[in-house]
Amino acid sequence: ARSDLDAISRELQSLKTLLELLADDAANPTSGTFPDTLKRQIAGITTNCEGVVSEIEKTLEKHQGNKLSKATSWAMGGKDDMAKLRSSLEAHKSALEIAFDMVTM
Repeated sequence: ARSDLDAISRELQSLKTLLELLADDAANPTSGTFPDTLKRQIAGITTNCEGVVSEIEKTLEKHQGNKLSKATSWAMGGKDDMAKLRSSLEAHKSALEIAFDMVTM
């Protein structure tokens, strides 16, 4: 479970850094304005990211308990659930990276 959570943590940290860069560009008046379509796309992606983070929290809560039950519960479904959520975060991060590249062009 620790390696699964480490992978999620790395994705979240990477996503946080990317969102901070986008926020800096959005706040910087010399960088120009974001096109409306790009703003909508970024807003949609961040909303979806919030949903994934919420699902991560729910998954973690679902698999709490004593040590033995946590390990069993995690092996029976938590690991797969978390892998899917990590993959979803990775896809959203990739979409935001493309948006960031468009902003910096």
